[in-house]
This record gives sequence, structure tokens and C-alpha cells, in this order.
Amino acid sequence: MNSRFAVLGSAAALAAGCATQMPQTAEEFRKVAPGAFLMKQESFEVSRPLRDVAETLRRRAPECLNMTVRTTSRTATSYQVINTAYKATVVPGAERAELHLQRKHLTGVIRVHQEPEDGHYLMVVDAHRLERNRTRIQAIGPSRGHDVLWRAIRGWAAGDNLGCPDMTKIG
Repeated sequence: MNSRFAVLGSAAALAAGCATQMPQTAEEFRKVAPGAFLMKQESFEVSRPLRDVAETLRRRAPECLNMTVRTTSRTATSYQVINTAYKATVVPGAERAELHLQRKHLTGVIRVHQEPEDGHYLMVVDAHRLERNRTRIQAIGPSRGHDVLWRAIRGWAAGDNLGCPDMTKIG
């Protein structure tokens, strides 16, 4: 009898998981990602005006992040090739600038959720104008495996490290 309830409980949990929807917009991502498994939210201030932070994001994000990365893995029992496209979109504004980073697995991964045309949201960064030429950065993204990406965002915001992250190191 207990095994019957375990099977029914597992089936219900699986069905509930399939019913969830992946965020389709940056705003939906902002709402659901901070509480999601393996996601984090980070906030910090930089001593740069918003217009400078926004201009750095506008220049660096597409140049450094818009690419396709191919990864391969091989074990004794499997071989996998994954092609992943990354797309950065910068949305400037008078009081806030936004960076949206999306990731779309082109091959090698089965999609179980509907995702936006350019892929699921991996990271959303908001830069908010503060007084005295300061800017507050609020970023939401993966908590593990994406350190090079987090370092690049911090460096671009601060204006002290404008290099590109090695996108083959994430994941």
C-alpha cells in the first residue's frame, strides 16, 4: 500500500514539475529567479554615473557575449555535443539600464519547457541611477558555474576590467 502512494506521489510531483513555465520575459525572470534552485541575486554600488555604466554594457555585452559555444563530453558510455547560442540585449533608459543574457541550446539538449525565441534567461542585470554619480547594480543569475560571467559584469560596471569572459568556462 505504501509503495502505491509513493508511486502516485512521484507521478503527481512529476506532473507538477511539467506544468511549471519558464520565464518568457526579463520581468518574469526577475520575479521567479531569485527564489529558484541554484540562482542568486547580487547587489552592489559603483562610483560611476549610470550613463557610463550603460555605455560600457552597450559596448561590451554584445561584443563579448553574443556567440555560439560548442562543448563536448565523452565518458565510457556516452558522447555528447552541445551547441549553445548566447544573446545579450542592452536596454538603456534615463533612470535604469538593463542587460538581459539569454541562452539557447541549439543541439544536444532536449527542451522540456517553452522558452522565448532567443532562449531562456540566464542573467538579468539592472543598473539604477543614484546620487553623486553612483550606480547601483542588481544582478540575478546562476549561483554556480558562471564565475567568469559574474566577474565580467562586476568589472564592466566598475569600469576597471573591460575584458571578455571565456564563455567556454561556464556551465
